[in-house]
Amino acid sequence: MNKKREKLLKSLRANTIGGREFCQRHSRLMDEHIKTIIQNTIPDDVAIIATGGYGREELCPYSDIDLLFLTPKNTTQDIDKAIEKFLYTIWDSGIKIGHAVRTIDECMRITNEDIKARTTLLDARLIHGDQALFETLKDALHKQRSAKNNQAYVKAKLTERDKRHQRLGDSRYVLEPNIKDGKGALRDVQTLFWIAQIIYDAATPAALKDLKIITKKEQQRFEKAYEFLLTVRCHLHDIAGRGEERLHFDIQPQIAERLHYQHRNNARAVERFMKHYFHVTRDIGDLTRILIAAMEDTQDQKAKLLPTSRKHYKGFEIFGNRLAFQEDQKLKDNPVNILRFFRVAQENDLDIHPSALQKISRNLSLIDTKLCADKDANRLFMDILTDTNHAETTLRRMNEAGVLERFIPEFRRIIALMQFDRYHVFTVDEHTLRAIGILHNIESGTLRDEAPLASVLIHDIENRRALYAAMLLHDICKGREKKKKGQDHSTLGAELALKLCPRLGLDDHETRLVSWLVFNHLFLSEIAFKRDIDDPKTLDSCLLRIHDPEKLKLLSILTTADIIAVGPDRWTNWKDKLLTALYTTINAHFSNDSKTAKAPTPNTPKDWDHTSTRIEITQNDDKNATIIEVFTKDKPALFSTLTGALAASGANIIEARIHSFDDGTAADIFTVQNLSAQPITKKHRHDEIRQNIEKAINTKTSFKTAIKKHQQNPKDKDLVFDVPTKITIDNDVSTDHTFIEIHARDRHALLYDISTTLTAHKLGISLARINTLGLKAEDIFYVKTKDGKKLTNKKIQDTLTKALSKVMENHD
Repeated sequence: MNKKREKLLKSLRANTIGGREFCQRHSRLMDEHIKTIIQNTIPDDVAIIATGGYGREELCPYSDIDLLFLTPKNTTQDIDKAIEKFLYTIWDSGIKIGHAVRTIDECMRITNEDIKARTTLLDARLIHGDQALFETLKDALHKQRSAKNNQAYVKAKLTERDKRHQRLGDSRYVLEPNIKDGKGALRDVQTLFWIAQIIYDAATPAALKDLKIITKKEQQRFEKAYEFLLTVRCHLHDIAGRGEERLHFDIQPQIAERLHYQHRNNARAVERFMKHYFHVTRDIGDLTRILIAAMEDTQDQKAKLLPTSRKHYKGFEIFGNRLAFQEDQKLKDNPVNILRFFRVAQENDLDIHPSALQKISRNLSLIDTKLCADKDANRLFMDILTDTNHAETTLRRMNEAGVLERFIPEFRRIIALMQFDRYHVFTVDEHTLRAIGILHNIESGTLRDEAPLASVLIHDIENRRALYAAMLLHDICKGREKKKKGQDHSTLGAELALKLCPRLGLDDHETRLVSWLVFNHLFLSEIAFKRDIDDPKTLDSCLLRIHDPEKLKLLSILTTADIIAVGPDRWTNWKDKLLTALYTTINAHFSNDSKTAKAPTPNTPKDWDHTSTRIEITQNDDKNATIIEVFTKDKPALFSTLTGALAASGANIIEARIHSFDDGTAADIFTVQNLSAQPITKKHRHDEIRQNIEKAINTKTSFKTAIKKHQQNPKDKDLVFDVPTKITIDNDVSTDHTFIEIHARDRHALLYDISTTLTAHKLGISLARINTLGLKAEDIFYVKTKDGKKLTNKKIQDTLTKALSKVMENHD
């Protein structure tokens, strides 16, 4: 079997066969192997039955196999010994196997009690033994079906599906999805097959088409989706060398290469592969709704009555708290009702009946250029977007149904668009919808503690519609950057807003404001997190962009919601403080207030005498990190000294802040984790860190040996991400400092190596801003030469750039 299996795997790797064919042929190879092992050792009146995925002939390279030994009566000692011998033989061949030995009566009792057992036997397939006994079991299982049992089964399977989705994040747009159990993945396909067997006695898409449950086109979508998912799972197993079900980042490029995806325009091959994957999972969601709608109609017809709670509402029906179209509603006569349908559901806090989504899915062609230009349709869309009631949920439903991309054709380009890095958690469309939801949460006050500034400002703006339109459009041109040289997605998005906003019903002022917000949506974060707000040039650069308080308010709110929506832990209390300080400084200029905000400084301990060293170590649960505050006398190279002491202690610095006071003291604050990305919690580790810091401050200490003990080679799964090194030295950013920005792959002791290199070139560090974006470090330094001037010598700049580059290259 091994040689035949390896030959089959070679065909898979060469992409000459797909997943369905591989699984079928692999299953048959396993059948032959099992029959060879049996060799008349098990009596012929025992039926050996494949169940589960093996029964469906979905045997991927490292799938487990499940067998049922069906006996005509209670087993004898001889049968038990024969089965035991068979199992030991197959285990010795390295195959994982699950098994059960039962009579028909036992099977029926268990399937009555256990939905999972009933499901397993839906896929039963005879491999060897008594055909008549197997047929008797199938007949018994079929007779077990009744309207009551079937409804209970369907309800249980859908509940099981929903719980599985919730456990895995309840989104199909997770960037490392589970190919088996994720939303829209193989288990969802199988659930549809099981429901179809129970309700219609139809186990294939072709059978459902013959029964007119789905159309020919839907059958083809189903079969293509199923084939794609099986193919991906087979390659995933083969590459991982085990029964792996999660599409990890390091495996995604390998599968993309095997399936011959190519780099195209601004999309990498892996991004195009994953976009295809997400579109397939959405197809499964569409087909699920269609099948469930048909199933519910079937149940209604069998009962010969309609739900008693049916109510009518302006051409729609509300029953069971779910909205549907009236039976005589012809969307072709009034396609605006597609938009109106979602608006009614939103206004009345109603769920949506699957039959309505089925009807919409089958009439998407009605959302054409004429409807997109219709004033009523655009008014309804803006009402949905700006309503305080479930805007995110409603837009998500529209996106799932394919309505959003038809009504806003430009949105189609970002659907299922992933950014292949460790920083972004969601696809671009998912991030956009979440950001709109975050805006509503800020407005409702539920994020008052997390985003206090934005929560106040949002109730003091005049252009609320423009804010929500800008959030919808802020990333709509992602992935198009290279199509027009020199224009990033912000620039292209601003141009698009000028065309799209008038169509949506925004006036000229609102349109220009939305365009401005989209163009500048990254500006405040760039300034707040990377610049010294006490530097006059920072204020000057802000005033060149932001001309009035309203724009400042809107941009501050937009920035906050955008960052929160990137993913967990991307927005921190420190970022909120920096943005608040920047807002206060700019706003003071507009109000002619001479008082401007300073960059936030730490609260020094009340009992610190400013002559000794004071070290505070606390935990920050929000950041899942440890905070180390060092209060001491300022001195040259203090920052590099402290980063070296922390690196020598095995602490990974994820954020750092420098503060120098007029009395010659300093406070340097570090947010750190251990090398496993967890807080440093043990007391003896805190003591070790304190000792290392005190020793480093008071004596000349070499950290090289201690640091080396903690250095780790990059993980293979991280090396798939391209993180280019970029070093920028700029004397125009600051009034009296040289601005140095370094982008590089993050690693242990990176900050120490950078700061040591800067010190070696006789540069003093006045301000450092450390930003870690997944695997990428974006570190900012404001420096001066030893005589307190900017670094203007071009030769020394080049030498410094080469030295910093060497530091990066030696550890990449």
